[in-house]
Amino acid sequence: MIQRSRDLAGVVLAAGSGTRLRPLTIERPKALCPVGTVPLVDLALARLEAHTGALAVNLHRGGDLLDEHLPAPVHRSWERPEALGTAGALGALRPWIDGRDVVVTNADAWLGPGLDLGGFVADWDRARVRLLCTVDPVRGAFGDQRFCGVALVPASMVAVLEPVPSGLYEVSWRQE
Repeated sequence: MIQRSRDLAGVVLAAGSGTRLRPLTIERPKALCPVGTVPLVDLALARLEAHTGALAVNLHRGGDLLDEHLPAPVHRSWERPEALGTAGALGALRPWIDGRDVVVTNADAWLGPGLDLGGFVADWDRARVRLLCTVDPVRGAFGDQRFCGVALVPASMVAVLEPVPSGLYEVSWRQE
């Protein structure tokens, strides 16, 4: 049985512009594009909900449609007038995160229904960033490792992030 961690906040990053998925994203945000019949954001929320005490989604382009779709308990973080990027999104969510460690996933990361993050979360040291990666020598950003869209971020790292346009890779992952 999976045990939820009350001291782990779950964040789904869903404020992207959706340019790579056009024409699917002309009338809806990328996070509402379906795989089969299930919107990407629902798959992302399901990926995290078993491991966290609370969930948040950041909203920007198409945010009104996404807001209407999300379940009531999910915290919304509106990014206006501009999208803040991955680090800026966590910076904007700092008051809601409230000193907790964070498991963050990209809404557009499709990882399949059989993926179990239990071991990935359970044996994390909570001192360093942990990225879910796969071996990809051609497109790896970390040697031959390629990021798969899920990361564990310690509270100490979130505490220094600002709500300004910035990316997690640039402000922390590259140096680690």
